Amino acid sequence: MRQILAFIDDHYQERLNLTEIAHAAHVGRSECSRCFQKTLATLPMRYLQEYRLEKAAKLLTTTPLPISVIANQVGFGAGPFFSQCFKRRTGVTPRYYRERGPKV
Repeated sequence: MRQILAFIDDHYQERLNLTEIAHAAHVGRSECSRCFQKTLATLPMRYLQEYRLEKAAKLLTTTPLPISVIANQVGFGAGPFFSQCFKRRTGVTPRYYRERGPKV
């Protein structure tokens, strides 16, 4: 798991898939998913998305970068998908989060 988590930390900004994540630890996709489920009670791609959202939240409150640039920097690419995921996780839009901080 350490190898996989280190790989995600080093490459979360890139377009990743389950095969690439599993390959980082020299295991198959099923074994990678099983390890994540057993250790972190989540799936690898869900963990990656949550990790990206955490990085984005930090950038929103510590930098003046445009939201679209932050979305690209954390691996979401362009488009409304980042805002949808961010709002689903935090309950507020990225813009509101930046202006008012996390929802209490």
